[in-house]
Amino acid sequence: MAIGEILSAFCLLFHLIHGSSIVLRADAPDLCHGRHGIFIKNEKGCEFFFYCHHGQPLEAFCPGDFWFNEDSGICEDQKNVLCTLNDPVKPPIVHPDITDETVNCPVVDTFSITFIASKIDCNRYYICYHGSPIRQQCIKEMHWNPAINKCDYPDNAKCEIKPSLPICPRKGQVFYPHPEMCDYFIYCQDGYLTVQQCPFYYHWDTVTQSCRWRNLARCASKAFLV
Repeated sequence: MAIGEILSAFCLLFHLIHGSSIVLRADAPDLCHGRHGIFIKNEKGCEFFFYCHHGQPLEAFCPGDFWFNEDSGICEDQKNVLCTLNDPVKPPIVHPDITDETVNCPVVDTFSITFIASKIDCNRYYICYHGSPIRQQCIKEMHWNPAINKCDYPDNAKCEIKPSLPICPRKGQVFYPHPEMCDYFIYCQDGYLTVQQCPFYYHWDTVTQSCRWRNLARCASKAFLV
């Protein structure tokens, strides 16, 4: 692994830890007793690990297809990691090309980490890593708070996702306009719903059932914005 990749991976781990995108494991209090600043393998799966923060075990996972390397203490390419865990459980990560919402990460690639709140789920947020969005999920009782870039209590996060999305038919392919955002639309395939986004300067046209230049598109969502 190149030095730049190692630094970038370490930078991601650092922001995961200090950005509170990880979960405190109260059920494993002795795991990090008397330890601070070290990473420990998690038997949950090859991509999972613990970070000991002042004696508290914080659970996190590596981005994409990376696995945690206990020897180096960072996330690395799978070919560089010896992992013998059986049936590792994959976290809910969505590849940027097939995500159910469009997330625009910064074009310029740096070692810094950018957080982006989801537009369709208060519990969800994204970490931009080398220009690609890595989907993250707060624990059940928490919402993402973009003001502090942490998972927070709903009263503090003040997240409002207003759209009431339709129920997809069990068979077939159907399109619906998004109830609030003209540049989004809803795609149903055999009962599965995804929220998609049109390209820049395009809106969903309810007549042609396609994305059109926004000055020409007839957007049903506008009625919801009055």
